[in-house]
Amino acid sequence: GAGGQEGKDADEEEDAIDDKEIETYVQIAQGWLRKATKVVVGNIFLEPHLVLELQKPSAGTFLSRGVTQEELDMRVVKLSVRCTALADALLAQMPVDPSQLQGMPRELLTFYQRLIRTPAADFPPRYLFKSELLVLRWTTNMAVGDEIGGSGG
Repeated sequence: GAGGQEGKDADEEEDAIDDKEIETYVQIAQGWLRKATKVVVGNIFLEPHLVLELQKPSAGTFLSRGVTQEELDMRVVKLSVRCTALADALLAQMPVDPSQLQGMPRELLTFYQRLIRTPAADFPPRYLFKSELLVLRWTTNMAVGDEIGGSGG
């Protein structure tokens, strides 16, 4: 009876992810990301006249130059190339087989595995977007509603 509930609560508390743990893994992830994306990001910085800002085409004014559709199309292509290069750099660091980690720190992979198994309700809310919190509340309410509705008939 009661002893089983205490054991369950202790297990749930061990599974909960706290702020200190998240901050530790954020630091590990930032170091890994810097290393994995250094070349791609460095190449972007070496192009001082590169403009990746997306906006509507405009004719311009007396004080500012307009932007043509062709210029915007070229920006989209350049942005796509850089995003693809970043994704490729990150994928090159991801293990296909967890026993062969390549460049990803083992601690980070372990944390991600734990994060996937952790119920969203045990995740510190300040790390979630407002939309994620709304979905979490909605799914939690649906689960409670299902229990209430399911027990009646």
